[in-house]
Amino acid sequence: MENIMISRCKKSSLNLEMISNFLQRYCKNILSIIVTFGLLILIFGCSKEDSKNQVEVINIPQRNDRVKIQEISSKITSIQLETSSDSYLGRIDEVKIINDHLFILDDLKKISIFDLDGKFKSRLAPIGDGPGELGVIYSICEDRDSGKIYVSTGYRLLEFSSEFKFIKETKFSGGIYHLFFDKNQLYAITDDFLRQVDKKFQTETFILKIDENLEIVDSISFRKVVLDSKIISGYRYKNWISRDKSGLYFYKPVLTPDLLVRDTLYEKIGDNFSPILKFNFNHNVSIDNNGIKSLNIYNIIKSNEHIIIEFQDELRRVAYINLNNGLSKNIPGGFSFSGNDDIVIRPLDLENELFYFIHYDKYSDSQTQEMNPVVNIVKLK
Repeated sequence: MENIMISRCKKSSLNLEMISNFLQRYCKNILSIIVTFGLLILIFGCSKEDSKNQVEVINIPQRNDRVKIQEISSKITSIQLETSSDSYLGRIDEVKIINDHLFILDDLKKISIFDLDGKFKSRLAPIGDGPGELGVIYSICEDRDSGKIYVSTGYRLLEFSSEFKFIKETKFSGGIYHLFFDKNQLYAITDDFLRQVDKKFQTETFILKIDENLEIVDSISFRKVVLDSKIISGYRYKNWISRDKSGLYFYKPVLTPDLLVRDTLYEKIGDNFSPILKFNFNHNVSIDNNGIKSLNIYNIIKSNEHIIIEFQDELRRVAYINLNNGLSKNIPGGFSFSGNDDIVIRPLDLENELFYFIHYDKYSDSQTQEMNPVVNIVKLK
């Protein structure tokens, strides 16, 4: 069960005088006139607004396609990250370009900084739970105007200068799972997990406004999900926010075993999130005896001209949609690149159609240190 904010219906621009004359002719008493008059305004007004705000539906093709990443890109730039005892990386969770540097988040609780040639520069902060230290890292974002950098780690939010120096931090009562900026405003996404409500368990997603003192100044409820039992499920890659030249978009998956498919991309308009696109996967959703859902959507990413969807039915899949020419592909596993399959491209700079993927060399010699991976920056056509 899912509850999402619904936009109010605006007044219709129908000719009210014409409707009034019609009612006076055919309604016999004043009460009927008033009631019917109000209903007509509501019905016609909502119908007009609904047709205006109707959400476009995009069908995901059922056929399986094999697609080389070179087919949909105009340029691929490969950056070999320097390997040393100071720069060694674990499995990479996210790549950001901040202040003309590559910020690499990995599963060893590190944020490593490289230049755009792949040369290691420094770590953003030491590992730990003390002031200015990083534990499990959930998200990182940049204020483009000031160059300041914000990192969420557990229940803490940390601020760094444009020169990568620690400034301050604060603690919250709940986990901060994602950060983003919009119009010079810092936002954080959090969940109130599994609150018991009438013998069921409710998880509510909030979008928090954060001020310059790292304090919450407003809380916006985005969605409530109600389950029969206590279940929490997530996904490693949280590509929830997309920003192109037109606006900011939001997709946050729900991966718990219920029959409702969250297949809608939302656009941020003011402080609200309005549905802008729906995706039809032509899939009858079911849950097996192990509680495994037959369709899960992990990420929906929108750039100016493309949409990339990461999802799973009987296979892990990527859907590729070109918004200019209508080309759409359903790709089992992922794209192919230089003999390697199952490549998923992730957002880097969507306003400029830039994505990235990571290529790891096969580790074969136990006597030598494994090389750091290659970051491949892809510019889509």
